[in-house]
Amino acid sequence: MKFRDNGLKRIVACAAMVATVLLGTIVPASAASMGELTLCSYGDYDSYVEFPSRGYSSKIVPRGQCSTVYVGNGNKLETIVLIGITFYGYYFWVANGSLNPVKGGDAATYGSLSSHFATTPQT
Repeated sequence: MKFRDNGLKRIVACAAMVATVLLGTIVPASAASMGELTLCSYGDYDSYVEFPSRGYSSKIVPRGQCSTVYVGNGNKLETIVLIGITFYGYYFWVANGSLNPVKGGDAATYGSLSSHFATTPQT
């Protein structure tokens, strides 16, 4: 009987470890809440996000950092534009994306000036 108890403990411990790993990969550390957009600058440049239909943009997010901006609770899909900024202050387009403000989302910029890309919220 003791052997079965140890086997059950091992199964439970293994299941707990698998659940922890799976949940850790599903939820990013910088996850935005509803009504928010989190932008992370993972590339070797600063970045920010423009909201063309609103006529404004987020603050500049220094490379290696994340920042969250409140985008409201509207349920209308809107375009966002991710912009990078070089060390010398030159601006360049990184990516376009879509955002549903009520859902919120995460965006991130990656790479370098010569090879840049981004992820945008899943709508």
